[in-house]
Amino acid sequence: MNNRTLTVFMRNNINSAVFSIQLDNIQVMEHKSLDECWRVVDNTNFNHKISVCGLSSAHEPHEIIK
Repeated sequence: MNNRTLTVFMRNNINSAVFSIQLDNIQVMEHKSLDECWRVVDNTNFNHKISVCGLSSAHEPHEIIK
């Protein structure tokens, strides 16, 4: 995350970005089924969304990316 975007990476390299959104367009909501997770949604394109979970949830990345 910088001062303009939130970007989610699958690995430790910059080429592994799987989701990126401008902070001006972000909406964060509680996840309906996972207590340790949040839904991040793009207000300009509601199909552009991802679930983000804390590390203690121990979910595999392919389980939380929607």
